[in-house]
Amino acid sequence: MAMSAQEKQGARFVQLSATTSGVADLKEAIKLAKNEKSLLRKKTILFIDEIHRFNKLQQDTFLPHIEDGTITLLGATTENPSFELNGALLSRCQVIVLKKLDPHCLESVLKRALPLIGATAEKDTTQLPLNGAAIDSEVVVMQEAISVLSEMCDGDARRALNALQIAVQSKHALMRVAHSTVTMATTTAATSISAQNSASTAMETLVSLDNQATPSNGSRYIVTAKDAKESLQQGHLLYDRAGEEHYDCVSALHKCMRGSDPTRITLLAGSHAGRWRRPSICGQTSGPICKRGYRVCLAQAVVYMARSPKSIEVYSAYGRAKSCIKEWKGPMPSVPLHLRNAPTKLMRGLGYGKGYKYNPAHPEGVEQQYLPDGMENVNFFT
Repeated sequence: MAMSAQEKQGARFVQLSATTSGVADLKEAIKLAKNEKSLLRKKTILFIDEIHRFNKLQQDTFLPHIEDGTITLLGATTENPSFELNGALLSRCQVIVLKKLDPHCLESVLKRALPLIGATAEKDTTQLPLNGAAIDSEVVVMQEAISVLSEMCDGDARRALNALQIAVQSKHALMRVAHSTVTMATTTAATSISAQNSASTAMETLVSLDNQATPSNGSRYIVTAKDAKESLQQGHLLYDRAGEEHYDCVSALHKCMRGSDPTRITLLAGSHAGRWRRPSICGQTSGPICKRGYRVCLAQAVVYMARSPKSIEVYSAYGRAKSCIKEWKGPMPSVPLHLRNAPTKLMRGLGYGKGYKYNPAHPEGVEQQYLPDGMENVNFFT
């Protein structure tokens, strides 16, 4: 986006990262921007990567220079701007939310990257050239491998590109090892034969062995779906226990409990769960219990559980939910907007919490979506 803006406006482009730059670097960049503006009447686009790494006092450095037009600020952050950027800076900027890429877009990104890492793409092995025929690159990435990467990276192009590079580099490494092994084997065989035969016979045998040990192009240069999965190791899930994703999940779980929807794995909240089914052996006491008392409480708990009705319903539903996440293809569905936590004006402006129906205010009951789009009719309990 920053580079596109530079090309369209013909502006000077300056890029800094908040992870490696400080206020002194900012002041120097702004000083040069002022000179460009006054002497050459040229605008400056200042792009700050990881802008949330600047604390809120450091962020004040931008304010007067945004107002007087010295710089056009573009900041990138993976955090929620409501929490990480000060209000004065937010009021002078427009927030644009970049969403996850769908599998089709990720496939396009991966295919564009193949020539840069010395690889080409093919749909099936029948399209590969015969042994000895010319090929455009040393490694061929099958379409099935590209599909796996595009579906298992949760819409993250950077992760998909890293996995593709690992898969291709691993194939290159295996090829080098295989070639070294074949060379050593054929040389040893030729040396053994030359002790018994003439030099010409030894050379013919060496060439014959080398041809037999060298696989065809089709089997030597292929990156398969299995290679792609190995480069990923496991699916990619976005979660930050101290960030927005955590609170969105907690908010959704609480609201599902209010709506009596067990399909989401719920986070038990005492304010809504009530106490009517709570056994009297939870260990809540007015003071310390002696060792003998603890034994009695444990015995009561064991007997209570032993006499309770048994069911594996929750265990089975939890297993189905885990399998659903593990086998999901494409970007992982997000928490529906109306169930998200919305503590700030910016988040409410983005639609967080909009349209949520508070169940206690509707004794007659409400119809409301609790699962993400595309999963509305999923039931892990059946």
